[in-house]
Amino acid sequence: MTELVQAIRGKYERVAGSWTVIAADHGWRAKVFDVIPTPAPNKAPHVADTLFSALYATALSSYEVTAKSPGDAAAAVRAHFAATRADHDPDATGQPVNFPGIQLPGPHP
Repeated sequence: MTELVQAIRGKYERVAGSWTVIAADHGWRAKVFDVIPTPAPNKAPHVADTLFSALYATALSSYEVTAKSPGDAAAAVRAHFAATRADHDPDATGQPVNFPGIQLPGPHP
């Protein structure tokens, strides 16, 4: 994902004032990895398709945020998680989502 973000950063038409925040969503917390300008779907469809296919394949999430800067966009996502998931117990057992093509760790038959 990092290589893809570095390869596409700044090389496409973007949506003005919109940022795509790339994060790992673990249900009760999120880890923000990167923030990039949101690709304009009508002017850079190949970038949008590549980005969202990579997000799906790596089981990462993305959030589109209208903000003045990448830092403000990342802070908005962190604040959202803090406000909506603060009551979740981080030690609680959760059910992982099995994405096609992703090998989850665990015992093998």
